[in-house]
Amino acid sequence: MGCKATKEEVVSKTEEEKVDSILVGREKQARELGFVSWYRSTDFEVARRLAKEEGKAMVILFTEIPGSMQETFDFGDKALSHARIVELLESKFIPVAIQNNSVGLDEDRRILKKFGEKSWSTPVLRFVDTEGRDLVPRRAGIYSRSAIKARAKAAENANRTKVLDEVRGSVKRAW
Repeated sequence: MGCKATKEEVVSKTEEEKVDSILVGREKQARELGFVSWYRSTDFEVARRLAKEEGKAMVILFTEIPGSMQETFDFGDKALSHARIVELLESKFIPVAIQNNSVGLDEDRRILKKFGEKSWSTPVLRFVDTEGRDLVPRRAGIYSRSAIKARAKAAENANRTKVLDEVRGSVKRAW
């Protein structure tokens, strides 16, 4: 003896289903973030310590959430949802997403300021060491998978060299 749903409930359910179909496989994260499992601004220091412990660099995505431009959605839907890009960013780096629009948290705004990033801009993917220094020069408008792979490889090599130099320095000081 079920009750009949109201028109508002039916419309609401339909809208929820549309959203759910977009977010399948993303554990309900915003589509601007793709399938990458990102640390968020509130976990920035945790991510930084983890990167240091694992000898990895960080990849930081500065983006609008919710997005206001098609580029933002396309970047999440295409490049950041591609299996090889997801695997690359998650296995070789510690990924952190920072919301760059005004509805973000105070912590997001603090990190935007630290990195000199603007609010309400197109997505920017930066590869940095655990001190926040760019491993490859900052460039906006890098949205293709091939460009992301090339920059990730260069950043990984730069970080590896930096880590090896630190180890060599420690060994020399120990002698």
